Amino acid sequence: MALELAAARMKLLSAAEIRTLLEDRFRLLSGGSKSTVPRHQTLRATIQWSYDHLTVDEQRLLRGLSVFAGGWTLEAATALDGNGRDDVEMLDLLTALAEKSLVLIDGASTADSRSRFLEMVRQYALENLREAGEEERWRDEHLNYMLAFVERAEPELIGPHQEAWFKQIEVEHENILSAMDWCEHADDGVTKSLRMGASLWRFWWFGGHFALGLSALRKALERDRAATPTAERAQALYAAAQMAREMGDLDQGRDLFQQSLEVATALGDPSRIARAYNGLGNTAEYAGDYAAARSYHEMALALSRQLGNKRAVAIDLHNLGIVLMIQKEFDAARPLFEEGLEVFRGIGDVNSVQATVTHLATIAAQTKQFPAACGYFDESFRLAEELPSQPLTADSLESFAALAVEMGATELAARILGAAEAVRGTTGYAQSVETKIILEATHARIQNELGGARAAALDAEGRGMTFEAAVRSVREWLDGAVKPAAGPS
Repeated sequence: MALELAAARMKLLSAAEIRTLLEDRFRLLSGGSKSTVPRHQTLRATIQWSYDHLTVDEQRLLRGLSVFAGGWTLEAATALDGNGRDDVEMLDLLTALAEKSLVLIDGASTADSRSRFLEMVRQYALENLREAGEEERWRDEHLNYMLAFVERAEPELIGPHQEAWFKQIEVEHENILSAMDWCEHADDGVTKSLRMGASLWRFWWFGGHFALGLSALRKALERDRAATPTAERAQALYAAAQMAREMGDLDQGRDLFQQSLEVATALGDPSRIARAYNGLGNTAEYAGDYAAARSYHEMALALSRQLGNKRAVAIDLHNLGIVLMIQKEFDAARPLFEEGLEVFRGIGDVNSVQATVTHLATIAAQTKQFPAACGYFDESFRLAEELPSQPLTADSLESFAALAVEMGATELAARILGAAEAVRGTTGYAQSVETKIILEATHARIQNELGGARAAALDAEGRGMTFEAAVRSVREWLDGAVKPAAGPS
């Protein structure tokens, strides 16, 4: 790094001049802590020397960009700069910093490229930002930019563009979390942190970031010490409840859903009341109280139909269908899933399509309709490759294992169950009730047919597979299985 920074000045200075200047700077900066590693002193001296040779505008921008935790786009740098520069002027400044090896630009220098610091440079620039008294202004702008980004992304996470938006959020995730941390210091930080968390919960859920999402949401809720009934608080409580429940903490999930219901009721917001009922229904299902689960989902469905919210109706149908499926009322559950699936396909909600076709595959397998089950699973795992949601696909893998045993592929089933367990260990995603019930018989058959030693060996082999390899192995097997000519509709 020090060599690159020095080399960037070779057009202006001779090697001897660079050496003299660096030695002077090294003596100045190494007079502090005697415990500092010499190579770190040298690097810091070189960064300081390079910084001193920047223009005023370049220095100011270098300092300000240090608020980005995971790199930045040209659009983001321009938005935070606050000096009225357009993209072309900002690109010129970034290019100048890159030519001096202080900024790295990934890809060509275009509007779509992404820039970043090496961490040593970022830490140096951040120190200078604080010393200049500019941190608060840049942090506030960074927070506002990230808040606008996640609120723009939220509705896109359930539509035809969800794959692209999930990827964009993943790229900006470090920046988003950093912005949420700054809410502790920002004006109106309480409301902004609730809004950010409420906008991100689907990303955290489908991405398997349950512990991280719950922690961020709890921090946001705890900042709201007045606990004022607001739409933002109701949504954040609902989102936190989703995280807690999916991690298996049913008591916390139930409490948070109940709080969300109370806030929604105080606001007189029927759509949020319906969502809270839905969450309470799912929690009751996980706890084995199927009568309560059914009642909550029926109340949620009635409200959603009354409001004319098609997607909410589809979700309520889906969750009510799960309760019926657990109780082996397959003929009653199937049309609920099919009605919901039609809505999910219509709005391009790929994740919900994957979950629904997995349940339809399970019903087909449980009723011995194996070709139809293979067809549904084929679609489920194709979607798992297109928009990978490890939590959803863990369910799909386990449900598929039950079918594989029924169709004589017991060794594959044992291996796939190991892979699914590895996914759960990585994400913290608790096993659903319906999956547990289905797998009781599946585990018993694997043990009986393979023996304990062989089953354990295959399980260990599966745990060592990557997520992608597990999905690929299932798809390869399905390619050779008997499927209906047209596949499921």
